[in-house]
Amino acid sequence: LEKNVDYEVGLISLSMNYSYPNVSSTNGNNTVEYSPNSGTNFYTVTIPDGNWSVTSLNDYINGVMKSNGHSNVVNSVDVFDITISPNFNTGLVDIFLLNNYHLRFTSSTFHNLLGYQSVTLTSSSSSTKAVDITNGITSLNVRASIATGSIDANGKNSDILFSFTPV
Repeated sequence: LEKNVDYEVGLISLSMNYSYPNVSSTNGNNTVEYSPNSGTNFYTVTIPDGNWSVTSLNDYINGVMKSNGHSNVVNSVDVFDITISPNFNTGLVDIFLLNNYHLRFTSSTFHNLLGYQSVTLTSSSSSTKAVDITNGITSLNVRASIATGSIDANGKNSDILFSFTPV
């Protein structure tokens, strides 16, 4: 590029993987405990580091429950007494507990991802806070070191080409 000449740069499209983990041992949010017998015994579920959705977390926890012999088969379908489900109408998470199952959120900060407090749930409920499944990441910025002249959200000069919220 020639010096003393103004150029423009733009972003036509962007395709990127959501590759940073929202659940990890480093984040301290990768364990949850459940009890199949009214809180007499608790089993720890350790979730591998990764990028998890509410539905995939439910599936993983149910898989651990099955491995521990804590599931039933009805008409050739696995049935679980804990279901963690996103409620897209309210933006909250609904947790359904059946047959004296408990879910304990006190061993890590896992509860924050789902919008719950650090508590032991003994019955079905909805989260009381907004779901934070992205673990605090509210925006992603695409930057170019050769670009100047953009204005960021604070009104300052920036090299940001594009900013968006991960979903």
